[in-house]
Amino acid sequence: MQRLLTITIALLLSGCAVNGDWSSRDTALEISYQVVNAMDAASTARIADTPDWTPVDGTNYIRRIEEAVPLTRAVLGPRPSKSDTYIYFATMGVSHWLIARSLPPKWRPWFQGGTTLLSADAVIGNCDNGLC
Repeated sequence: MQRLLTITIALLLSGCAVNGDWSSRDTALEISYQVVNAMDAASTARIADTPDWTPVDGTNYIRRIEEAVPLTRAVLGPRPSKSDTYIYFATMGVSHWLIARSLPPKWRPWFQGGTTLLSADAVIGNCDNGLC
């Protein structure tokens, strides 16, 4: 319940980050990020569906996650539940939008494009390991 309340408050406060110079390009880039973020959430949530899952290349999943994404592993743990995964990625989506809205127009496409590429790389990695 506390997580739901936190997300609700974040959504309500999102109106505070209104920058009057938001363009159609900014919207397109933000939608791109949000789509890739949703794909990352869906593929990551599949880990909970497959308790015996190991990466296609045979490496130790927990060790691989520790090496590759220590921050995400610190937040989600080695075997994230579906609800924790969706809450994490929903928070990432809201945070991304708030940050993008508050950045100056000159920096916004760099932030949105860069984070979209990083998330796309995570999705590709998940798909390569049989999670798509």
